[in-house]
Amino acid sequence: MSDTLVRSEAPETAKTIESRLLGQSVTLTIPADSFTSGDTRWRTKAIYEPFLTARSLPRTGTAIDIGAAYGGFAIPFALAYPGWEIWCFEPDADAFAALVANIEALELKNVVALNVAVSGDIPEADIPSRLATLIAAGLQKADPARIAKACPEMPFRQHREKLGYVESSLGVAPHEDFIDHDYPTLPASALTGLKPTLMKIIAPGCAKGILETLRDSTLDFIVGEI
Repeated sequence: MSDTLVRSEAPETAKTIESRLLGQSVTLTIPADSFTSGDTRWRTKAIYEPFLTARSLPRTGTAIDIGAAYGGFAIPFALAYPGWEIWCFEPDADAFAALVANIEALELKNVVALNVAVSGDIPEADIPSRLATLIAAGLQKADPARIAKACPEMPFRQHREKLGYVESSLGVAPHEDFIDHDYPTLPASALTGLKPTLMKIIAPGCAKGILETLRDSTLDFIVGEI
């Protein structure tokens, strides 16, 4: 019998959190596991806020948020920089549902969310160009479901208790604290068509491949933790 990940039932009233970044204060819906919200709050204070306040960003640009969770970075960023387009990538279903709920609640037109992982280690040569064509349609014409369907599934593993922690399982020994999970995965090379200006990245096990793939792209700013 295959092992399965058992999620707790969602509470009747959605959990929320106050998120502050770049002068923006917004109440966001969060997934049930406390790890995701706590981890995002720490990263906001220790990494994102210091990075962004020390730099002058242009009025317009394209941001890529890899490992977007519920939008703790992307949504305040979108409010602070309404001239930017923000592409969010999040593989976990619960975190993604919270992300979509937050985008819709705030009626953000400059953010799109895709329920996929991102990796630089996908061998199928024809996939990047096919997906790049779908992405090149632009944010306003983007079809997240179609893009996700076109992505190949790649092996990852998810922490049993810290559900927001997902990492690549390629070349990683099994561990009792994790459960294997295949996710639709966007090749990092397909992102070049977006001509990204900034990338926020949380991609355990995939970060090196993503950065190597995008090393000659249009990126001016990269923020995250490796």
